[in-house]
Amino acid sequence: MHLLLLALFVSIAILVFKSVHSIIWVPWRIQQHFKTQGIGGPGYRPISGNVGELQRMYAEAQSKSMGGLQHDILHRVLPYYSRWSGAYGKTFIWWVGTKPRLALADPEPIKEVFLNTGVSYDKVGFSPLTRPLFGDGLGGLNGEKWALHRRITNQAFNMERVKHGEEEKLTVQEVIDECKTFYFAGKETTGNLLTWALVLLAMHQEWQTKAREEVVQVYGHTMSPSADNLRELKIVSSLKQLCSFTTMPPI
Repeated sequence: MHLLLLALFVSIAILVFKSVHSIIWVPWRIQQHFKTQGIGGPGYRPISGNVGELQRMYAEAQSKSMGGLQHDILHRVLPYYSRWSGAYGKTFIWWVGTKPRLALADPEPIKEVFLNTGVSYDKVGFSPLTRPLFGDGLGGLNGEKWALHRRITNQAFNMERVKHGEEEKLTVQEVIDECKTFYFAGKETTGNLLTWALVLLAMHQEWQTKAREEVVQVYGHTMSPSADNLRELKIVSSLKQLCSFTTMPPI
């Protein structure tokens, strides 16, 4: 009986220690580490982190009218970044539960993340709800498996190199998962670009008129548009590039 109680006590003590270590000690250490580098942020709250504040800011932003078409949309689409970057600077740390998130706007550390191949930056894993949608595609892979998928799928954008990818192969399920990645990534980026292009053309209708006149000049009223004449659409191409630049995220 005494041994059973002792085992129960030890189990509870270990559980409490692990909980305190992961919920309190580790986040506190991480906060202190970033503070020594001059990086602050909203204070960590045990278990929930800053999720409650995040939800309140999104609800508040969605409840207010934008007051017409404008370029100042950061406070609505990313209210947490708009508010916390104003309070703590463009680089700050915030929390989703016990997991830290580092917001970056300085091009130099962002370049370091993308170009330094000697360091592994793991991605945030998919939740049980989103995993069936994305599968195990590039968006959720890390390490050597990510490198393998990247090498193979990257050849899909260069048909001359597809034949050289025969040595490294993906399973049928992996191909399906990468198709999901291509679909969702392409749909989101293309959809956002087209939507923002229409918004900008509605705000600046004089350019809408110029673009329409150029299309009519190149293709006429009856000719169907084709890729052969796209280079002649100077104004349309400029508008597309402008929309691409203005939809680049701040972080």
